[in-house]
Amino acid sequence: MTASDALRPSSDGDLPAALAKDWQHLNVFDHATGVTGIVNASLHGRPGDLRAFAAGAALFHSPELGWVGDARVTPMEDAVTGVHSIASDWLGFAVSPGTGAVAASVRLPGAIMLNLEANSVSKPVEVDVQVPFGSGWISWYIIPRLTVRGSLRLGSTSGERNLDTASAYHDHNWGRWAWGEDIGWEWAVCVAGDDGSVFELSRATNRSHRSGVTSLIVLLDGRRRIYRGAALTVTRTGRLGPPERRVPGALAALHADRRTPVLPRHIRITLDDGLDHAVIDISATTAAQLIIAEPTRPGASFIHELAGTFRCSGQFGRRRVETSGLAMFEHAD
Repeated sequence: MTASDALRPSSDGDLPAALAKDWQHLNVFDHATGVTGIVNASLHGRPGDLRAFAAGAALFHSPELGWVGDARVTPMEDAVTGVHSIASDWLGFAVSPGTGAVAASVRLPGAIMLNLEANSVSKPVEVDVQVPFGSGWISWYIIPRLTVRGSLRLGSTSGERNLDTASAYHDHNWGRWAWGEDIGWEWAVCVAGDDGSVFELSRATNRSHRSGVTSLIVLLDGRRRIYRGAALTVTRTGRLGPPERRVPGALAALHADRRTPVLPRHIRITLDDGLDHAVIDISATTAAQLIIAEPTRPGASFIHELAGTFRCSGQFGRRRVETSGLAMFEHAD
């Protein structure tokens, strides 16, 4: 986040203010241990509306421990919010308005203890227009890659991990829509541990995933490339087992019919725009399910976080690329 970006609180004159959403998101990739994670802090609804709430989510996957973490909801009036920050009694998320640095902290004793500062090493991508999304719209702001300083402790028996060799991805989404309506998305971020390259896939869809335009951001040697539409093909094969963790627990209990969603084990992204071409293969090993209820009406959406690895083979201009690393794929409906 730079000086041009901040939380987008709704105003009294904003007619669809009750449907306001403001979502801060960070992915962490610890290349040394294979640990991947997400930290989210979000606002849902209009300040002053008794239905409005702030939500926090921290979910990390460790090859040794599996998924650890939780998602919790707080009445918006009990959350601490600033121009660039959202905090509750267990999770804090703040972004420097001048540098784009992200600070995140999580306090879940026995599960996650996180202190992190991430600093941008790539220019932001901002889409500050109202892109149609369901009955409303969405906008976003992306920093594809950040370096990390900090520490992470998972579970009650593992030691503290130094994150100084980890990488991060940050985005900020905001808009007007209702969870549970005819919306969905497919999204992935792949971060290489050796050369620092990043591949970020996004596609806003309807709930059945039968519509939407795909885009791919490639960060390579400090240069950003963006591809869209017909240059990209995404294929999904295999079937992953049921989510190993579903949060929040109370909502998961209410939606027993969603215990076994159809999720892919392999995702292949094929790029060919006539000049550049590449194949990016994502292999998912496990999934977690995050359930989000709509405060203004009955309905919920289901965000599935798939942790795994990726390999990329391709040609970008004169640059031959063979790289690999950690990946997160997100399927929402």
